Amino acid sequence: MPPETDRASRNGASGNSSNGYRNGNGYHASPAADRWNCTEGQKGLILRLVHEHQLDKNDVEAMAQQLFGCGVTVMDKMQASQLIEDLLEKVGKKPRAAGAGETDRGVRR
Repeated sequence: MPPETDRASRNGASGNSSNGYRNGNGYHASPAADRWNCTEGQKGLILRLVHEHQLDKNDVEAMAQQLFGCGVTVMDKMQASQLIEDLLEKVGKKPRAAGAGETDRGVRR
């Protein structure tokens, strides 16, 4: 094998290489496209729900487009919260209510 061909195959030039930006959940992104407008926690939960429940990322993206007129990475914190609630319902988990765990202790009725 000529040295150029050998070097190319060792460097992944066989056509089977990736760009190195894969986060393991089906979302492929470049470093600039990896920025989300929501919080890191919201991003992590959305990605975890997609991965753990094998949701189609295109369906999740379509949900965001239908609900908010923007893509998943562009949603603000409020929009991300709503999408998370909808995803939790979709996978059969009940979203936590605001103030969950709080009680009316000390208040007699």
